[in-house]
Amino acid sequence: MMSDRKKHVVIFADYYLPGYKAGGPIRSLSALVTSLQDQYQFTIITRNHDFGELTPYQIIPNTGHRSSEATIYYLDKTKRNFFFYYQLLKKLAPDVVYLNSFFSFRFSLLPLLSTKFLNRKNILILLAPRGEFSPGALAIKSIKKKIYLSILKWFYRQMTFHATGEDEAHYIRQYFNKASLRIATNQFYSAYLEKIKTSIKQPGNLKIIYLSRITKKKNLIGVLRLLTQYPLPVSLDIYGPLEDEAYWKNCQKLIQNLSDSIKINYLGSVDPQFVGEKFSQYDVFLFLTHGENFGHVILEALAAGCPVLLSQATPWKNLEQNGAGWCYHEEDFAAITAKLKELVAYDQAQYQQLINNAKAYAKQYTCLSSNLLNENLFKNS
Repeated sequence: MMSDRKKHVVIFADYYLPGYKAGGPIRSLSALVTSLQDQYQFTIITRNHDFGELTPYQIIPNTGHRSSEATIYYLDKTKRNFFFYYQLLKKLAPDVVYLNSFFSFRFSLLPLLSTKFLNRKNILILLAPRGEFSPGALAIKSIKKKIYLSILKWFYRQMTFHATGEDEAHYIRQYFNKASLRIATNQFYSAYLEKIKTSIKQPGNLKIIYLSRITKKKNLIGVLRLLTQYPLPVSLDIYGPLEDEAYWKNCQKLIQNLSDSIKINYLGSVDPQFVGEKFSQYDVFLFLTHGENFGHVILEALAAGCPVLLSQATPWKNLEQNGAGWCYHEEDFAAITAKLKELVAYDQAQYQQLINNAKAYAKQYTCLSSNLLNENLFKNS
């Protein structure tokens, strides 16, 4: 007689809800758990504070808290160790252990060691590198990452990897050419798909938004260098947590040298529930990132009717043919500036088609992702 017991998936992640400052990976995990909660039992093991914060959540740490879709353990620093993980995994008896970083010592390597010491051959260990193997991501702190890769490559060689698309699968195969791979897209839905964009595009001006973490990988400096070399009658509002203070100081130096024709503001972090609302107030999302394996923030902009102008280091390659945005090499400032000048001249009538196209593109992806639920991702065979 077959058991109707749900398979138990234990997820290790550096950050999870109610945190949001770590960006897309939190949203990817949350959407995955929500979409598959009827098929699997989920336990999530994470830190008891948000990214870049020292103040813990107002939640009792180190014990299981039941949400509508998962049991969550918020660990303080005393419990983020091999011995606690080993005892907890022994108690939880998972069918699947799902790791959400290659380079996280506390929430990937230690859980991996703990799982292997359980000596249970029927546990599927699945690792989602979340874009860490893209050239742009590996270029940041490259020496440290290369040393880590060279030392631990043998240890991860029998892992099963989760890639969110063919681009990421390609990057993984460059370092683990014999690795088992499972490709499953991220889930996405935004309430702003159903809302009408109310902001009006004024000819002769352009409201630009940058919304992401302030860190080298996200390349805000590239946006500022562009506007320094090619002054335009635009406004730029910057949103995002200051992950790297030294990097932000370099950004501020560039801001001081911008033309008076450019109005610029830093407006802090945005709670995820208000991200769509922010995007709906702008004419274009300018995001010259060094690398994204997915980019929830890109789809959020499109869903809110905000066209996107991106670097080529994202999986969103067919934007222009769908009339929803554009991709350029991040250093091709001449081409990017020409497009921005074109957009500056647009009036609302010209812009409305871009808005419609952006929403249609996001809606098409939402329908696709909802039809491709990742039910096979956690199957043991």
